[in-house]
Amino acid sequence: MPLRDLLNALESEAAAEAARLRRESEAEAEKILAEARAERERTRREILTARSSAAYGEANRRLALARLEATRLERNAREEAFDRLLAEARTLLAAARSEPGYRKVLDALLGEALTALPDAATVRVHPDDAGLAEELVAGKNLAVVPDPDVDGGVVIESADGRCVRNTPEERLLNAEPNLRMWYGERLARLEASVGARAGASR
Repeated sequence: MPLRDLLNALESEAAAEAARLRRESEAEAEKILAEARAERERTRREILTARSSAAYGEANRRLALARLEATRLERNAREEAFDRLLAEARTLLAAARSEPGYRKVLDALLGEALTALPDAATVRVHPDDAGLAEELVAGKNLAVVPDPDVDGGVVIESADGRCVRNTPEERLLNAEPNLRMWYGERLARLEASVGARAGASR
C-alpha cells in the first residue's frame, strides 16, 4: 500500500472517530447548557421575587457562580474529548506498523529524515522494525540500533550528536497545536448551533 494511501486510510479512520467524539461532545454540551439554563431560570425567578437588596445581591452571586461552573464543565469536556481524539489517533498510528504497506511508510520516513540530516551515522528503530530497517539502509553507511522507545518510524543521529526524530508520535505532537485550534473552532461552531436551536425552542 503506498504511503499516501495508508495515510489517507488513517485519516479516514481518524475522521470517523472524530465524528463519534463530536457527537459525544455535542451531547455533553447540550447537558451543560441545559443545566446552565435551568440555573439561570431559577435565579431569574429569585430575582423577580426578591424583596430586598441583599436577596438581589445573593441571586446575582449565585448566577455568577452558575456561569463559572458551566464554563468549567465545558472546558473540562472539551479537554477530555480532545485527549480522547489524540489517544485514538495514537492507537491508529501504532497499528500502522502491522500493516502490509508499512515497509513503504518506514522507507519514506527514513528518506525524509536523511534529507534533513544527510550525515547521520545511526538509525534507531523499534526492535520489531530492525530487520526491515537493515534492508532499507543496505548500501548506506548507517548502523541500525534497536530501541523499544521508538514506537514506529525512525530516529537518526549524526556522530556529533545531532538528531532527527521522524516518528508518527513526533508528527502527531507537532500537529497538536493545529489540531487543537481546529477542534476549538469546530466546538465553537457546535456550541453556536446548539445555542441557536435552544433559542428557537423557547
